[in-house]
Amino acid sequence: MRKTISAMAGQAGSDRWIMTGGIFLVAGCYLVTAAGHLAWTTLGAVTIAVWPAFAAPRTSSRPLILSGYGSAAITAVFVRTNYGRSDK
Repeated sequence: MRKTISAMAGQAGSDRWIMTGGIFLVAGCYLVTAAGHLAWTTLGAVTIAVWPAFAAPRTSSRPLILSGYGSAAITAVFVRTNYGRSDK
């Protein structure tokens, strides 16, 4: 196996369909991996953005920023500033 992929899949190669199929298989695996990575990244970003609204205690002895409403407001600001841009 001393030939390049181009030589094996090119006109001079026998059984070009094997190399073409292999290249398509590898490309498909890359796409599946990228889609999975994107899904997990999105889930992580949403979790980081939303958890303060659920983690805040429901007592009024704390400052407003640590209350449920304050955490929800911070979450809304985070989501708006990071995901509401039209320049992405």
